[in-house]
Amino acid sequence: QEVEYHTVHLGNGIKRPNKEVSLQVPITEPHGFKCCTHEDPQYALHPGWHKAPLGKPGCPYSYAVPENECVLLSFQDAEAFCEWKGGRLCTAFELEQHCAVGNGCNFDLEHVWTFYSDVRFYGEPDHGDEENDGAGNVNTNDLEDAPMMDEVEEPAELKNAPLVVSDALEGDLSSPSITKRHSATPPLVHVFSPYHARSEETFKPLGEDQWVMLVSASMTRDAHNYKRQQERAQGEVKGFDRVVLVCAILQVDAEVLNKILNQYCDQVVVLPRSTADVYPNLKPLPFIQDIIQAGRYAMREEQEYYLMVTNADICPTGSLYSFAWEQLGTLQANAISINRMTVPHFEEPINAKAVTSTKHKVATRIMFQARGAVKNGNWHMHPGHDCFIFHSDFLNVISLGEQFLGFPRWGGHLDFMLRVMATNYKNIHSNTYGTFHLGDERAWEPEDLHNPKVDMSFWKSYDLSELQYLVFCPLAGAPPQDPQTLQNVINCGKIFHPRTSPDGRFVPEFVQPGYEDLFLNNPGWLVYSEDGFPTAHIPGMAKTFSALTPGLRQGWLQRWGP
Repeated sequence: QEVEYHTVHLGNGIKRPNKEVSLQVPITEPHGFKCCTHEDPQYALHPGWHKAPLGKPGCPYSYAVPENECVLLSFQDAEAFCEWKGGRLCTAFELEQHCAVGNGCNFDLEHVWTFYSDVRFYGEPDHGDEENDGAGNVNTNDLEDAPMMDEVEEPAELKNAPLVVSDALEGDLSSPSITKRHSATPPLVHVFSPYHARSEETFKPLGEDQWVMLVSASMTRDAHNYKRQQERAQGEVKGFDRVVLVCAILQVDAEVLNKILNQYCDQVVVLPRSTADVYPNLKPLPFIQDIIQAGRYAMREEQEYYLMVTNADICPTGSLYSFAWEQLGTLQANAISINRMTVPHFEEPINAKAVTSTKHKVATRIMFQARGAVKNGNWHMHPGHDCFIFHSDFLNVISLGEQFLGFPRWGGHLDFMLRVMATNYKNIHSNTYGTFHLGDERAWEPEDLHNPKVDMSFWKSYDLSELQYLVFCPLAGAPPQDPQTLQNVINCGKIFHPRTSPDGRFVPEFVQPGYEDLFLNNPGWLVYSEDGFPTAHIPGMAKTFSALTPGLRQGWLQRWGP
């Protein structure tokens, strides 16, 4: 695939030792930026526009970037940021005239992105340049050939980009058995399935949250990898060697989503199945274990790595990958999870009929607003488990069975499995270094069963032999009120259902063969009765789980079952 290049220019326009004033670099490379506008600042969308004190006469207004917005961006993201603020990127000529010197982030001495054309600013004396009309006014005819973001379609080469087909996920993806890091800085693969599950009866790809997540994750990846590249040149890498983004999608959406996702993800992997293939009464949803396998496939050439799996509405902060690295090292853990923050849902909808570049632009604005809310403390904690990181060797220890995305409580089930099986596992509460979610609709919370709108008749369509598995799901505390949640609880029961270990004791099905001793040596957080029913016992949460007994779930079967 051909690489597209654009111009970066030193922020103060002055040549420095060992640094060229101007360079052509790939548009995906992260760099600083400076924003300019000729509009009166009273009409700007955001405060912060002023005339740079060192700028020459005729300079436009420039934007003073606050500290919490100092990030390195790709060309497209930098352009969208300046447009969000009510301006555009500064031209190379404006940078040479010191029109944006001293506007924060220490970008004066670094290469920053420039506008498409080297347009002279208003009031520049006429030197016979074709861009000037002789009266000091700008002739903008040269801008007519510059692509406007709303008109940019996906490059043709992306429309035919190769996909990894589902059968590539078959076979042995097991990594060698590793007890500790033997690479100082293994890579991280962040895998997710970018879908919005609840908006329609059919599965709706790429809702507003997913667009913001794609922008946030790709931007954070680029900044992380760029920083690691700089550290590598200095001989010391202080984080994951690199971050690889993998988007896992369903076959039915492959043709539509591939050309979009290839602009954000390093690999797009088609999953071998959906819930609709296994359960005809359900809409198509991806299985969590298949998503994890897609990430493993992407790293199949690596002896050691970490894998992060998240929900598709969970947006990384700029610090997520560095924070995860630090926590894994500090805890000496082979698995952790990070709860998300909840930030306000900003009233700027993404038009479903808009072209990709427009959606990207709006999503970028929403992302910066959300990150600004985080910096300003405008967020609150959330109890959900939706961001997990594992060492590659641990991926051989457990299986999530048929748990699938989009409905509760796959995250809670996985969290409990890790408490039982992982080394030094910790669930890290919401914090400003982790992830955030837009809004707090809590669609996963059950309705009051006394509400006449709650229809539980779908239970009777299930075979009793299947329904009985839900009794073995130790964390199920409320009767499922839709077919998807009921099926996930049944599937939870199947992986917590006991089998007999070589020494005759019960172990849950999620424990993979050969790792029974890890479970049998756990501190008693999952206890099986003599007749094989599991009960959860988490230290400090005994009261919470005391009511979650098999008898509670047996009562559901008697009330709503066939």
